[in-house]
Amino acid sequence: MENRTPEFLEMNPLHTIPVLEDDRGYITDSHAILSYLVDQYGADHQHLYPKDPFKRAMVDQRLHFDSGVLYNRFKTLMKNYSTYAERFYW
Repeated sequence: MENRTPEFLEMNPLHTIPVLEDDRGYITDSHAILSYLVDQYGADHQHLYPKDPFKRAMVDQRLHFDSGVLYNRFKTLMKNYSTYAERFYW
């Protein structure tokens, strides 16, 4: 699916992927999609996304590792690279 088309813009104004289409609308962001799918269809699969608050927090901790840890480190790396590129290439 092309994420720059007018049709995609109606589903997700941010043009980001993934997008889940449901009978009630669209859900964006992989974290929100995964949580929704487990809540909607995985009620009998407590091992996937437990109801126990502590166990669920352990799953969430791993689920959000990318945005909480990886993104911040990547942002720092890119900031340093941008400074280097500005000095030598622009």
